Amino acid sequence: MSSACGRGGQLDAGLLSSIEQTPASEQLDPRSTFDTKILDGTAVLHFLPTAGISTFEDYANDVFLPYIRHQLEGADKVDVVWDTYHSSSIKESAREKRGKGIRRKVAGSNKIPGKWQEFLKDSDNKQELLAFLSEKVATAQFPDGKVVLITSGQKVLIRGMDHSMPDNDHKEADTKILLHLQNALQTGSCSCLVRTVDTDVIVIIIGMFRKLHAMCPDQRQKFGLFSAQERILHIFTSMPVL
Repeated sequence: MSSACGRGGQLDAGLLSSIEQTPASEQLDPRSTFDTKILDGTAVLHFLPTAGISTFEDYANDVFLPYIRHQLEGADKVDVVWDTYHSSSIKESAREKRGKGIRRKVAGSNKIPGKWQEFLKDSDNKQELLAFLSEKVATAQFPDGKVVLITSGQKVLIRGMDHSMPDNDHKEADTKILLHLQNALQTGSCSCLVRTVDTDVIVIIIGMFRKLHAMCPDQRQKFGLFSAQERILHIFTSMPVL
């Protein structure tokens, strides 16, 4: 969390104050299209519907992949970022305190559980599900000119371009999302959207705001933050530099 803080461990108070005090008349509507969308993959799993879905294969083909294709309608590139589950992590300890869910082996022909949220509480379930979905994305077909990146453990699987992204050993999605945002800016994206339900992600990005601005492909462009409903964070080059 130190990367999100300024001197003395405090958030960039000047930046936060500027965002909060921006008059409503000067605030811009959020974009509908982006160069890159970065999705907190585990959050996506919690809100996608499972009604009428029989097997994990059906879930991948009829729910998850169509959702990714839908996100590509408003972006050139979509990054899906998963947590990496380790028993020694702080977040994993917190998950265990909330209780273990229903264990179900993930395989294409296996039936998905009726209690989906309970299924997602079990880390072994999620680890298998994330690996399964990552492989599905790695072999899926997407529209020409569109790119999908999805994490798989320490690796990043890429569909749609030759560009590679270095492996990393970050365990939590919040810091992985920052790496993907940095990579997007450094490889030419001028407008990005980050979708998450984790306030840690927003805090980290706000703390890194000025460094992210320095990574913007065109320094002549203006750079800003727009925080919208459902903790969606828009990073784009159209608001005044703060």
